[in-house]
Amino acid sequence: MGGLSIKPGLVLGSWAAFIGADDNAMVMGDLVLLDRELNPVMAKLRSAGFEITAVHNHLIEEIPKVLYLHYMGHGAAAQLATALRAALSVSRSSSSTTGGCWPAGSPAAAPPP
Repeated sequence: MGGLSIKPGLVLGSWAAFIGADDNAMVMGDLVLLDRELNPVMAKLRSAGFEITAVHNHLIEEIPKVLYLHYMGHGAAAQLATALRAALSVSRSSSSTTGGCWPAGSPAAAPPP
C-alpha cells in the first residue's frame, strides 16, 4: 500500500462464527476478497439465502484491491457451512494452488480450554 508492504495478518483476516443447534444455527462472518471476487462470492451467498450486511474497505490504494464482505445466514449448520464453502470456491482465496493470497484450509489455532 503506497509502496509499503503490509503483513497479511494485519488486514486479511476472514472469519465465520456459528451459534445454535445443528438443525437451527446462525452464522455470521467477514470475508476478505479481491475486488474481482466480490460479485461472484456475493451471488453465491445470496442464492443460498445469506444476507449481505456490509461491503467496505479498510485500506486505500492497496495492491491488489481488497474488499470486506460481512454476511449472516440462518438454517441447519451443515447447510450453512456447505453454502459458505461453495461461495468461497468461486474465489481465488479458496485454494493455495490457484494463487490465492490467503488460502482456506489453514484454520486458526483453537483457543485453549
